Amino acid sequence: MLVLDGVMLQHEELAGVWDVTVFLEVGKETEVKRIMARDGRDPDLAGGYLQRHGEAHKIYRRVCKPQARAAFLVDNEEFEAAELLRGPRKR
Repeated sequence: MLVLDGVMLQHEELAGVWDVTVFLEVGKETEVKRIMARDGRDPDLAGGYLQRHGEAHKIYRRVCKPQARAAFLVDNEEFEAAELLRGPRKR
């Protein structure tokens, strides 16, 4: 089994590549805070990140609709209390 994590991996060109997809949904503020922490950047510099990448993410979400494509949709706003919103449930 290979688990691949990445941004913008649900483009139409890749649709047939994945057996299962999971979309982790978080609010914009949480997303930016986690990106800044991951990259070791000062959260006060988030504006620059949003200028560079924010529009691309908006276009990706609008065009590719990753939430709708994903087999599993997870509310991951609270990391320790993630909630499955859509997908097969355990029996």
